[in-house]
Amino acid sequence: MSKIAVIGKTEVISGFKALGFEVGPVDSLKEAREKLAEFSDCAIIFITEDLALELKEELKSVKPIITLIPTPTGSLGLAEEKIKSIVTKAIGVEIK
Repeated sequence: MSKIAVIGKTEVISGFKALGFEVGPVDSLKEAREKLAEFSDCAIIFITEDLALELKEELKSVKPIITLIPTPTGSLGLAEEKIKSIVTKAIGVEIK
C-alpha cells in the first residue's frame, strides 16, 4: 500500500496520525529537509504552505505528489496558485 506523509509543525499535523498518515513534525527548515528526504518513498506528501514556500526549490525535484495545506494562521494562497497553474497548463486558458 502506498504511504501518505505530512510535514509541518506538531500542532498542525498531529491529527493526521489518527488517519494512518506518516507524520513528520518539524521546528526548522533543516528538519523539514530531513523529513522530505525520509518520506521520499511515499506516494503523497502533505506539507504546510509556510514550509513549502521556504522549500520551493527542493520540492521541484521531489518524486512524490506534493499537496499544500494551510497553517493555523490561514492560507498563504499557494495551493490555489498551484491549482490554477496546473489547470492553465492543462486547458490552455487562465481561470480567474
